[in-house]
Amino acid sequence: MAGSSSHEYSRSDAAHQPVHALLRADADTVSTALTNALFYLSTHPTILSKLQSELDHTSPHGMQDWSYDKVREIKYLDYIINETLRLKPSVSGGLTRVTPPEDLQIDDIYIPGKMIVSVPTFTIQRDERYFTRAREFIPERWEGISIESVPVIPFSQAWMEGRMSLSMIALEYHVYMADEGQVAFDGQERDTFTLALPDLFVEFKPRR
Repeated sequence: MAGSSSHEYSRSDAAHQPVHALLRADADTVSTALTNALFYLSTHPTILSKLQSELDHTSPHGMQDWSYDKVREIKYLDYIINETLRLKPSVSGGLTRVTPPEDLQIDDIYIPGKMIVSVPTFTIQRDERYFTRAREFIPERWEGISIESVPVIPFSQAWMEGRMSLSMIALEYHVYMADEGQVAFDGQERDTFTLALPDLFVEFKPRR
């Protein structure tokens, strides 16, 4: 074809394109999760202190002792990530479904046939029917709950990035709200497929 590149489009190229797209999407969701986690840690100093204590135990000399193999064994770090994603899922909308042609009756709710319906993840995960004190940030609620680990890219990469970033920050820094007005960050997110966040300003004070 005139003007075309000498590089021949291969099956490998076709396979790599969706992977690259997924990894770009992963970067957006990870940055959203990290921002939300920093908000919760800066507004819950006791939780941050507990995480730092566990990190200090495995890495007493700071980053020179740090390794991902150590970090991945710190369950409390996973509890914090889980609780952050419960309260502020990076993708807050629910999967869509279509009701059957003959209509649908669920308890006292009537839904016409062939309607697209969805229940947002954000709403379900803040429902008191499913989570005690559902609107509170309580990482300990995940203790003893086994979440199936599936080695799928980009999700396993997202977990790795989240663990690495949060552990490095908490190991080396105290995290504070930049000012009291930043508390208003909570509740200002918008659902634009991924969760769109307002600006968050926090202060980092070296621990060492």
